[in-house]
Amino acid sequence: MDAYVIIAEVTVPAERLDEFLTHSLDDARNSVATEPGCRQFDLNVSADGSPTVVFYEVYDDRAAFEAHLQTPHFFRWNATPRKASSLRPGSSTCTAINLRSAAKRAFDCGVQTTNEPKGRNVTW
Repeated sequence: MDAYVIIAEVTVPAERLDEFLTHSLDDARNSVATEPGCRQFDLNVSADGSPTVVFYEVYDDRAAFEAHLQTPHFFRWNATPRKASSLRPGSSTCTAINLRSAAKRAFDCGVQTTNEPKGRNVTW
């Protein structure tokens, strides 16, 4: 089953990181809890301590993502004062292709993965 995936990297001023994470976690929790088209919403914080947050969001399709952009929790997140935050130019929107099959192929080919934490990863 295909999915609509958002991968975005945001850098915020260090003194605003905790506030930004609070609002981002509110958006993530509410997205997964209240949006039928939101399959996954992960926040990843850089392991090196830099104030960089990577968003990994999975929606049923583009329409589900567009619906997300109209929710009260997204409006609250979007109103968060970021002062000089930046969205990395290489951030992506993509369509996932059967992730379970791709992972199985990697396993069958002997590709190894690690579960060693490299940063703070929060999944809702």
